[in-house]
Amino acid sequence: MPSSRPSSSRTKRRVLWTFIILFVCLIATWLIFALGSWNQRIVIDFDYLEDLNAPARAVPESERAWPPLRQALLELDLQDRNSVTEFLDGLTQQSSEQWVPEWFDRNESGLERIREALSREVLGFIHVHGVPPGDDRLILLSGFERDNAALLPPGVDRSVDAPGFMALELDHRFTRLPRALARMLIRHAEHAAREGAPHLAVEDIVASLDLGRLVAQDRLLISQLVGYSINELALTSCLKMLGDPETPLDQPALERLARVLDDPRYRPRPIDFHGEQAVLRDIIQRFYTSDGSGDGLLDLDGFAAMSAATGTQLPMPLHVGVVRSVLGPFLASAGSTRAEVEAVARRCYQVTEDLQSQHVWAMDWAEYDAAFGPLLVTQPGVFSSLKLFPLNIVLPALDAAISASHQNRFRYDFVRLVLALHLHRIAHGEWPDTLQDMVPEYLSEIPRDPFDGESLRYRLVDGLPLIWSIGADRIDQSGATFDGSEASRWLVPRRNEGLIVAEDLVLWPLATSDTSRE
Repeated sequence: MPSSRPSSSRTKRRVLWTFIILFVCLIATWLIFALGSWNQRIVIDFDYLEDLNAPARAVPESERAWPPLRQALLELDLQDRNSVTEFLDGLTQQSSEQWVPEWFDRNESGLERIREALSREVLGFIHVHGVPPGDDRLILLSGFERDNAALLPPGVDRSVDAPGFMALELDHRFTRLPRALARMLIRHAEHAAREGAPHLAVEDIVASLDLGRLVAQDRLLISQLVGYSINELALTSCLKMLGDPETPLDQPALERLARVLDDPRYRPRPIDFHGEQAVLRDIIQRFYTSDGSGDGLLDLDGFAAMSAATGTQLPMPLHVGVVRSVLGPFLASAGSTRAEVEAVARRCYQVTEDLQSQHVWAMDWAEYDAAFGPLLVTQPGVFSSLKLFPLNIVLPALDAAISASHQNRFRYDFVRLVLALHLHRIAHGEWPDTLQDMVPEYLSEIPRDPFDGESLRYRLVDGLPLIWSIGADRIDQSGATFDGSEASRWLVPRRNEGLIVAEDLVLWPLATSDTSRE
């Protein structure tokens, strides 16, 4: 019987050599991926805070609006509240309290200083790092403690160089104060209008428009959206005043408001995404290595720092340092390169800016959908999250910003139209027969309907003006609404409009008016 030992020995040698070859191949593969990032490292070569703050720092402090505004706020009677913001929130929420009108009377000089401060050209807000939560001592964050007012520090500035630093941790708390201040100004405007002082009400509305203009100068998207919301508050208050038959409309006050709205400084501008791109650039530079050509790889530590935000934690073996060192090059190679991420981000922002410059009635969202297509993550898991990281979690829903931009500009033009109607009525004793009768004496041009680009529709009903848009169905029904309900007054065409309501959108009179319509 032949011996099987030589055959068994050969089998063992083949298995051994196979194992050795596979091990060598594995090491070679690992070396290829590892050596590909051997000379790559995290390079922090861009200070996004310095970039954001450059416009404000370029203005002398004596010309900034914030120093006198802050002083005026701190000198108000805060009714034993701990901070300005806490007081302003309480003031606007307790509008029915008897002490509110008396408080306005006692603090009229402080309100005048606030209006004067807001009339300046530049707010002068400075972004800072390192402000502990709850510490509200710095510029326009959450309010200013009275006891600490004399101890305001010159500023807190801390650079964080760790690769895992997340720029979004910068707490953008300053927006709370301008919102509260705007509500106080509008509250005082309503009080002044009821007291028969329309000129003072107009000054408060102008101060609110100034506040929105100043806040919107900041390049971060949240600041500009807050500026938009303040403008909306002021313009809506203006419409309510113009639509209230019990409010005496003083011609000099209305002419003052008309001059302000004719000033190009107050016209809402398209959103500037420079600040968002600066923040994104800062995040990318901290999470991606750099090889000098732009084709850096994702740093695994940076990815781990934000993996929770994607809803996908790293697998447990990758939490072990040795395993991570071994598998890190393979994992990083599965993700997009730095150049690919930056290219997709640039395209998304460029398309967003282009849509803002288009006529709202002719916008085509196909290009937008194509630009954002690569960001749609269809498969859960670590490898899917690596693609174009971190765009899928930090890039905002820009279509809402586009609509807000167009909507804010339409609202501004519409208020100018209603104001022109009232000035025409005061001067001529009656409403105009057509909107064109007000051009060019009261208005340079008639606002366009956001649904078809034609002039807004207008007719007199029982001697009173009716203004309407043809609505999403693009069929003019002479201002008819079938169920008596009022659709959104500021609706503009959006992507995925959904159900099209077959009725016109009545813009004036306001929905709360009792004016009848045919």
